[in-house]
Amino acid sequence: MTRLLSLLCLLILALPGGGQAQPRLPALFAVVDVAADDRLNIRAAPTSGAQILGSFGPTEDGIEVIRLTDDTRWGQVNLRDGAGWVYMRYLEEMPVSAGPLPPIRACFGTEPFWSLTRESPDSYAYSTPDRAPLPLLTDFEAPAPGGGTFALSASAPSVQVTGVIRREICSDGMSDRAYGLSVALVLWQLGEDGESYALQTGCCRLQAVD
Repeated sequence: MTRLLSLLCLLILALPGGGQAQPRLPALFAVVDVAADDRLNIRAAPTSGAQILGSFGPTEDGIEVIRLTDDTRWGQVNLRDGAGWVYMRYLEEMPVSAGPLPPIRACFGTEPFWSLTRESPDSYAYSTPDRAPLPLLTDFEAPAPGGGTFALSASAPSVQVTGVIRREICSDGMSDRAYGLSVALVLWQLGEDGESYALQTGCCRLQAVD
């Protein structure tokens, strides 16, 4: 079963479009060049006169930018209750460790609700509202040519998740927030009644929490 799902994932990566050049976002940024007694505003629209929805402190980092305006001057970020825009002049991209996938912290979906959270470089945890987090060991992670599509597979006894992640704007379907990575997971389980499969879709984020 592991070989079958892994082969399926690699075949999806080989489909046309997997090798096309993609933007590098989402990525994590840190605030720079803001005075110690000042803050970087988050605005409702990508203009300096738009309503202020919140702000970042002068030393704040780990800010996930989802997308840029056409002129690249403004970047969209998520808030607890929605999304806003930050002037990119005051953000600097943070370095990340080299790896086959972007530094994803969690993927999640709705209807049904589920989540897949990275616990360590070699493990994930899969959970649903009626299921405690299930530890999964990473089987493989791989990028497609071009860096816009990625595959992962993780498993535990009698359970395996195999997923394809793409750099594209994704909605959680429940809020005004947007995410820069979409995901499609195949969940395989072996139970008393035999094998079962479920296809689950959702979004992924780089930030640990909302």
